Amino acid sequence: MKTMVIVNPRSANNKTGKIWPLIKEKLDASIDSYAVCFTDKKNSAPLLTSDALEKGFERVVGVGGDGTFSEIVNGYFKNDKPINKKAVLSFISSGTGGDFRKTLGKPAGMDEAIRNLSGDKIIKADVGKIVFKDFNSQNIQRYFINIASFGMGGETARRVNHIKFLKIFGGKTAFYLATLHTMFSYKNTLVKLECNGEIIEEKIRNIAVANGRFHGGGMMIAPEASINDGFFDVVILGDLNFLEITMLAGRIYKGTHLDHPKVKTLRTKEVRAFSAEKISIENDGEVYGTIPATFTVLPGILRLQV
Repeated sequence: MKTMVIVNPRSANNKTGKIWPLIKEKLDASIDSYAVCFTDKKNSAPLLTSDALEKGFERVVGVGGDGTFSEIVNGYFKNDKPINKKAVLSFISSGTGGDFRKTLGKPAGMDEAIRNLSGDKIIKADVGKIVFKDFNSQNIQRYFINIASFGMGGETARRVNHIKFLKIFGGKTAFYLATLHTMFSYKNTLVKLECNGEIIEEKIRNIAVANGRFHGGGMMIAPEASINDGFFDVVILGDLNFLEITMLAGRIYKGTHLDHPKVKTLRTKEVRAFSAEKISIENDGEVYGTIPATFTVLPGILRLQV
């Protein structure tokens, strides 16, 4: 299988670049041949991916964090269709959060991920598409493989990505510290959702549009979600005050929060979100813009080697 390996050397607070020789040694022992390219800036991975697929590569392997793999997914499609319908994506997790790895139930460390490259287990995964506003109020489109959220989740991701010293603590701790800071400062906002023919309008702390189960460095925000069922699980954390969200936080990490009276869940193929406020959206841990936004499931459209 003609393979392109796309490496983000800056992921995991530059750790990936430092351990790349070790990763390469393990890859050399696992697969026959492959080409390698390195990302040199944010959003270079989509271009590297689409270029590889157009040149006939049959597999793209991402080495980096959730944001890196999300960028690779964004290079897999053109006009909502795979550039190469037979091509597969895989990943070696080496990043800050590792939430997509957790969604797939994979252990930390690279050894199993590299061994899987010589296997033949491929699933057809759903992908989410968002049409929303960038920070200059221009319409943009992104794909996501795991979870998109807005409200406190978007603000937390923004802090993790812009306050660099947080990442020295490692993924889970960085997200935990950013979450604590956001919990103190975030003000609940009024949001209107259009979903399954209904309109929901209420103040929210956070809304997760979930294809996968984990986000925010290990929070099991959507414990019932599946990446190949053709639906989003939309988890609404409502008008929770500081004390309530503090008490609920531990349950969110364990995935036992869905029965809380201020938590609602919906299953849908599409949801639209509106607000008079500019509320940041994170998708797969990266922040590119704000609502209003439309989230749509593209069912079974990604061939994923796991």
